[in-house]
Amino acid sequence: MTSPDHATAVLALLAAAPPLDRPLVVCDGVVASGIRPPYVVVYFADADPEEAESRDLTMSTDRHVLRIYTHSVGATAAAAREVGKRVRQALRDVAPSVAGRQCWPIRREDGAPSRRDETTGSLVMDQVSVWRLESVPA
Repeated sequence: MTSPDHATAVLALLAAAPPLDRPLVVCDGVVASGIRPPYVVVYFADADPEEAESRDLTMSTDRHVLRIYTHSVGATAAAAREVGKRVRQALRDVAPSVAGRQCWPIRREDGAPSRRDETTGSLVMDQVSVWRLESVPA
């Protein structure tokens, strides 16, 4: 079990987000020069579950938790919401395929409304969602 395997599975789900005739631009932590909205920027963070039910009698855990932070970016608030909708369609309730792991369906844990971001010199709207992916050995 490695986080890169989990991240690769999530990025593949996003790249296949409907509608397929308009591919969703997916940026893995960095927006390359020249990329214009709309797009989604994705960040990943591992978590060590501390829930009592996730540990066996040896106090070790086989459960892996990955948090997925998606920044749905558009030139307007409506465009950011549209990217957010595509992200939801791609991730919510989907159990991705990760070699050697049994994954639970991805769940949305938190989110924030669209915010103005002018740090790049031009206005974009950024809508953030936090997702949770858990897996155990298959």
